[in-house]
Amino acid sequence: MAGSLTDYLLLNYDRHALYDRPDWYDFDYIGYKAEAPFYHGVIERGMSEGQVFVELGAGSGRLLQDLLRAKVKCHAVEPNIHMLKACQKMARELSAIEVFSSECAKAHDFLGPPEDPVGFIAFPFNGLLHIHTLAELNEALQHVFQRLPPGGLFACDIMAPAWEVMEVGSVEWGRLDERVSPQTGEPVWTYDRCRFEPATHLMHSELRFIEEGASRGVELYYAQRMWTYQELLGALHHAGFGVEEIYGDVDFAAFDENSPRLLVLAQKPEG
Repeated sequence: MAGSLTDYLLLNYDRHALYDRPDWYDFDYIGYKAEAPFYHGVIERGMSEGQVFVELGAGSGRLLQDLLRAKVKCHAVEPNIHMLKACQKMARELSAIEVFSSECAKAHDFLGPPEDPVGFIAFPFNGLLHIHTLAELNEALQHVFQRLPPGGLFACDIMAPAWEVMEVGSVEWGRLDERVSPQTGEPVWTYDRCRFEPATHLMHSELRFIEEGASRGVELYYAQRMWTYQELLGALHHAGFGVEEIYGDVDFAAFDENSPRLLVLAQKPEG
């Protein structure tokens, strides 16, 4: 029987960085693949045979699963060792090691696949929000530019800045939701809160999960930079990219400044 939010606030929670717990990350996000058609479409029409798809911030391999099943050559770049090990485990379980490589690195210092040429680099699902300063963003995009061959493609997607929360400063614990554990089939209750830091433009978020009947739960925390569309598009231009396509949501809606997301496909110029 579900308790109230007040009841759950009284319980104890073990606190972890979000990406140190791929089990709970997958519980919350593994089923979300709404942006996959955007990236898969670019691969189908924009990559040549023998080229490799590189995913920055690959996590536990949420978007790579279907590509590896289709035997697309993939290289996973992930800075968190816990998430990277989960991604490597996924590739082994799919018997896809022959088309999979990986490295523990960030967007500004990754090496890329050891042998085959890169055709397309992607930074999906708000990955760029984990780059927290303009200097770091410029460094990352310039490094991506250098790792691509002439004509190579780069794509990313980010959510719109959370203006309402940014204006009020913080939102306390709320939004109690019920989930079902894929392991036990039992209900899991989740709620969250967030706080905006104007000096750094960082949104600090915390998620809590508590299994029904348990006296102790898990609290996960992370911070995201609220990049504006103008900042990201400006950084792409600064790195040397030309923007080829731009959309306002995962359904390929036209982009405007009120769009909930920004999806961008950019290209390194030929020659």
